[in-house]
Amino acid sequence: GNCALTGVLLWPSGRLVLVDGVVEAGLLGWSAAAALGPILGGIVLLLAFNFVEARVASAPLVPFKDLTKGLGVANAIVLLFSASLFPMWFVSSLYLQQVLGLSPLSTGLIFLPMALTIMLVARSAGKLVTRFGVRTVLGGGLLMMTGGMLLFSRIGPSGSPVIYVMIPGILTAAGIGMSIVPSTIAATQGAREGQAGLASGLVNTSRQVGGGLGLAILITLATQHTTGLIGSNHGVPQALTSGFQVAYLIGAGLTAAAAIVTFAFVPRTPSATGVAVRRLALPATVAVTLAGCAAVAFALGRPHGAPIGAYKLDGTYSFVSAPSLHP
Repeated sequence: GNCALTGVLLWPSGRLVLVDGVVEAGLLGWSAAAALGPILGGIVLLLAFNFVEARVASAPLVPFKDLTKGLGVANAIVLLFSASLFPMWFVSSLYLQQVLGLSPLSTGLIFLPMALTIMLVARSAGKLVTRFGVRTVLGGGLLMMTGGMLLFSRIGPSGSPVIYVMIPGILTAAGIGMSIVPSTIAATQGAREGQAGLASGLVNTSRQVGGGLGLAILITLATQHTTGLIGSNHGVPQALTSGFQVAYLIGAGLTAAAAIVTFAFVPRTPSATGVAVRRLALPATVAVTLAGCAAVAFALGRPHGAPIGAYKLDGTYSFVSAPSLHP
């Protein structure tokens, strides 16, 4: 009982202290004692949780010794793509309101098609897994998320929210819908008999941990980049946009890493075998969707004005002021 209570206290405390340290690092710098202290303290608490659960507790909350490789792989995948998705919503909201000047209501309307896409795609994800297998569906969804995050990184200090956010967002949302259900199935299939509840709980925990850490780390790095640009006399909209681009690119790297882990370590299921034409139907659909969204974004997402310095001064007035002239 005491060991169980210790584990309950160590796990959330470690997460809270670690995230607080990362946030402080964005404000004070990574070398500041107020940042390093909580970061190291959070790591120590999490290591203590692992030690207590693995070596001390007679009835551990998380039986590490009984966890299978498949369950560990599924949780690693969820941790990686969750660390990208949580910041995506936050960064997109900040970009739409702070850079493009949209109201909260207009921002919500831009996000509405994304939410509907997740609902529609997630409803069919189970059937897709039955037909094509976990590996193909989950990998395809992660590739769509990666493509969407890369298109997000093309944002500019001015332009259309539909082109810069809605189109990449719909692509990313389709990837989310194709990834959430298969990742949970991968975890439960990779668990031992009688561990389905544990597997589902661990996946949800990985999703929360990845989201919390990803939000703290990506926003911290974006804020540091933006602050440096503003300190170098860059305009605020340009600096904010550049910082948000950094967050999107890191997010794309995280989802790409999750896709690599999926194709490398998630086994092909028997349902994924069969006629080659049928097995290639979903990958072909994913490829066409990626190409279509990219084509629309690149065709319509061009700058809305000439870059600074490209304007001609022919026919304009010039003024000369005497040095001794005072108002």
